[in-house]
Amino acid sequence: MKFDDFLREVLNQHRILGLSNKEDCFSLDNDIKDVYDKTSFDSFKNTFFEKKGSNSYLLKKNVEAEKRNTIFYYCFLNNYVILFDDYIGYYYLNKI
Repeated sequence: MKFDDFLREVLNQHRILGLSNKEDCFSLDNDIKDVYDKTSFDSFKNTFFEKKGSNSYLLKKNVEAEKRNTIFYYCFLNNYVILFDDYIGYYYLNKI
């Protein structure tokens, strides 16, 4: 398989990588999954983020650390990327 084909499969989520012993893996949080399944993405986004610009949002401080990866995963699926400002400790959501 060519590398380009491999990347296309992985990035389009058609291939599962068995790297649980080498990467930080997580299971989807059921509470967050329920919110995502029952609301629009805009409502989901507004539940966990505060608007900070035209296309930028800030993760609310009351979000539990164990739930962050699930929130970030659903944001990724909707073409958003999370940036962490390690100087002040905030997570930013930006449209890709």
